[in-house]
Amino acid sequence: MRHPSIFLLSFFLVSCFHGNEVSSTSAPPSHTYTEVAAFSIAWEGIFSLKETDYYIYVYFPGCSHCQSLKNDVIDYALSDPQIPLYFVLGSKDIPKGTNPDKTLGATSLDEVFIVGWPSLIEIKTKVLIKHLIGTAAIRSELF
Repeated sequence: MRHPSIFLLSFFLVSCFHGNEVSSTSAPPSHTYTEVAAFSIAWEGIFSLKETDYYIYVYFPGCSHCQSLKNDVIDYALSDPQIPLYFVLGSKDIPKGTNPDKTLGATSLDEVFIVGWPSLIEIKTKVLIKHLIGTAAIRSELF
């Protein structure tokens, strides 16, 4: 039987796709998450929004990959997009898994997990239809 702390340690080592550190050489961000406070929701609310089609962006402030997307995803959210984007602050309370495809078709929170951050989830008519992980996949979807 695996020890739970080994699983947690493994997750944190691979979360943020091979690093949670923020590069000290990166330029200071021009946006802050306070600019999109109106679009910030709790993980528990991802199926409770009034829109029929929307994105959920799960991020963690210390994640270097999240930092590299930060300005772009905030620009997207503030641009009055066709598909609105909501922000969920990553935490240890969000369930973790290994295969995001297993969440496709989910209609309730107990069927959803993330692999790491950043993650982008699309929900349409209360059904999870897309679950992307990593910078490249998210950039490709939004931009």
